[in-house]
Amino acid sequence: MNPDKAIRDYIAHYESFEPLAPEEMSDPVRHRQRYRRLARAIEGGRPDGILSEDASVSANGVDVPVRIYRRVDARHAPCCLFFHGGGWMIGDLDTHDAWAAELCEMSGATVIATDYRLGPEQPYPAAFDDCYAVLLAAASDPRRFGIDGDRIAVYGDSAGGNLAAAVALKSRDAGGPRVAGQVLVYPALHHGEPLPSWESNRDAPILPLDALKACWRAYLRDTVPDAYAAPLLAGDFSGLPPAWIITAEHDPLRDDGLLYAERLTDAGGQAEVLDAAGLVHGCFRARHASELTAAAWRWSADAVRAALAANPG
Repeated sequence: MNPDKAIRDYIAHYESFEPLAPEEMSDPVRHRQRYRRLARAIEGGRPDGILSEDASVSANGVDVPVRIYRRVDARHAPCCLFFHGGGWMIGDLDTHDAWAAELCEMSGATVIATDYRLGPEQPYPAAFDDCYAVLLAAASDPRRFGIDGDRIAVYGDSAGGNLAAAVALKSRDAGGPRVAGQVLVYPALHHGEPLPSWESNRDAPILPLDALKACWRAYLRDTVPDAYAAPLLAGDFSGLPPAWIITAEHDPLRDDGLLYAERLTDAGGQAEVLDAAGLVHGCFRARHASELTAAAWRWSADAVRAALAANPG
């Protein structure tokens, strides 16, 4: 492994924040505190001209907090649902605030970020249910959110990529709202026998294999996963929205994204992949320091724009 200096510096910065041993990964309180400190230290502020509003979506007796980002001049804009990463057990609206605001600025979409419930306290399907509830709410009451309810894409990184793909799958299966596209940033999609990249990148920085397995344990607890927990378990990949998938060379999850793209195209669907050489899991935090990462980040924003530019139908 020989990433460029900016990525090496990011890895060193990340790992300086009280690195956790694998057996501590399911300590939610300490892990969340660490992640919030990391986000505050690395992320910049929001771009100018982006407004935000905190709201909530009520479903199944739960109020799901959301944050809505829109351009000052936005009117009836297409929508991108943003599901943050963090192994299904860390992350919130604030840890991904600048990211979501920049996505709004660069894509032109109104972005709705979801503060879904976290494991291990609230294991699967809590996070998935919350994210799907936000899709239903946005599509059924677009005037409330100031969006075009016929043009909704989903976007997520890591665990958020898992949730984005799962929401698209559920909406197809249930005859739910049309999802215009799914933009998945180093997504976690597979559960079961290790894929080759799980082993070849088992000691990768940021997300070594032991940490990935700990995240899955926190998310699933005692639940046997189905396709909405791990979308690569689906038996049918036809009729799913077009996908834009970013994978990182030094990431155990690399093959998750590559295999998902293969399954979609084999089923007659569309998938574009940016298999980014030299990058690591979680690298989008370094988008302002690393040109390699910045290029991948811009690709993801352009993918949202492309998904939402298509005519609904």
